[in-house]
Parts: sequence; C-alpha cells; structure tokens
Amino acid sequence: MSEDNRKHPFVVASRIQLRFTTPRGVLAAEDLWALSLKVLDKMYQDINVTLKDSTDSILSNPDKAESAVTKEQKLRLEVIKMVVEIKEIENAEKLASNSKAERREFLSELKKKKELDQLENLNIEDIDKELAALDS
Repeated sequence: MSEDNRKHPFVVASRIQLRFTTPRGVLAAEDLWALSLKVLDKMYQDINVTLKDSTDSILSNPDKAESAVTKEQKLRLEVIKMVVEIKEIENAEKLASNSKAERREFLSELKKKKELDQLENLNIEDIDKELAALDS
C-alpha cells in the first residue's frame, strides 16, 4: 500500500476508529453514507464552529503543534466533505440518468404515435393488402 493510501482520510478514520456524533447517535465513518446531505452539512458546520471556538492558544502551545482534538476535528471535516462531494456527484449522475430515461420514454411514445398515424393514413387497398399478407 502506498504512503498516500495510508494517509487517505477514510483509512486514517477507520484505523483510529473515528466516530461522529449525529442525530442518530454515534456513527463510524462508513455510516455517514446513510445520512442526508442536509444532516452532513449541519455536522460539518457544527464541527467547524468547534474548531473556530477552540481554546488552543499560542501560550499553551508555543510550537504551534495542533492538539489531538484539533487534528481529529479536521479529519472529521475531511471525511464529511468527501462523503458530501461523492454523494453530490452521484445525485447529479442519477438526475442525468433519470432525465435520459424520461427523454427515451417520451421518444418511444412519440414513435408509437407516429406509427399509429401512418397506419391510420393507409387507404383501404393498402389495409386489405396488409390483411391478406397476415392471413397467408
């Protein structure tokens, strides 16, 4: 496994068993997929607020090293952001697919109507020929 893969937010989150507090209770990273974008956005905002309100100070931390809590919160933000981005891409793909399916259905119905119009415009002689061909 490459160094990049070992640093991937989901790999890190699973290795440290990172948990997320949600309206459904405490969840693991893989459980975030079941949450709505609205809930994920609220979680992201809440974590962001806690990071901004962090009591880390330069006096208590002169070497400016991030505290473990701050690192975990930033990791939570990364994981949530990735889940949201992927879910948005999937929603857009689903919408495009649905749009194509609706267009395909519309065109199929239009084709049937045009075929019916063509049949309705047949004269009696052509209809008799078609019937005779079917009977033979």
